[in-house]
Parts: sequence; C-alpha cells; structure tokens
Amino acid sequence: MKTKTINKLLNILPALLGLTLLLTPYLLAPVCKSLVELKSGKMGFMACHFTAQTELVLGALLLGVGIILLIPKIEKRWLGAVVTIIGLAVILIPQDWAIGICAKDMMACHTTARWLYAEGVLTMVVGIGIWSKVIKEGAE
Repeated sequence: MKTKTINKLLNILPALLGLTLLLTPYLLAPVCKSLVELKSGKMGFMACHFTAQTELVLGALLLGVGIILLIPKIEKRWLGAVVTIIGLAVILIPQDWAIGICAKDMMACHTTARWLYAEGVLTMVVGIGIWSKVIKEGAE
C-alpha cells in the first residue's frame, strides 16, 4: 500500500472504532438488563451497566478524536497517543478492579467484554500506528 493510503486509513479508523464502541454495549453485544437487590433492599444496576455507560463516553471521545484526525494540516502525533490511551481505557474498564462486569460467566456482559477487549486492542494498534507514522514522516 502507498503511504498516503495508509495515512488516510489511519485517520479514518479512530472515528469508525469510536462509532463501533458507541454501538457495542447496547446494540452489537448488549450488557445485562437485570437489576440486582442491594443490601438495603432497593434494586440497583449491576456493574456491567456502569461499564457500558463508561464505554459510551470513551466511544464518544474516540469518535471526536477521529473527526479531528480528518482535518488536514494538524499536528497528529499527540492525537495518536490519545487514541492509544483511549484504547487502553476501553480494555481496563471491564476489569474487576476497575468497574467490572457480572461475576457469572453465563451473563451477557461477558460477550460484551470480549467485544470491548478486541475493540480496545484495535484502537491501541491504530493509535500506535498514527503516532509512529507521524514520528517517521513528520506531521501532516
């Protein structure tokens, strides 16, 4: 592939990944819809609900950065770093020590988490690609 084609692809992918991340928790691989009874006797959302909401915010941020990357003649080095950090956050949020997902393996949110891990890794790879392309060739 030509360098210009790779650069265009690297500039478009964050927006597409951001859109996919926005769709994942509620459409592509929905989280659990159940409520859990709290010690107080009230009903509350499970951890996967809050993970989904956080992933929506990360998806919106990634989409925003992706749109900014489409603007020509801007410094893209640090935007690649931001994309990489968002990808890392996408992977870390479903971890039990962060927000987490349901404990039972049969719950739907475990499928959601696998999608999020794949999207997070892809996002990190794209972010590193943007960052390394800029370092190698200079800002566009």
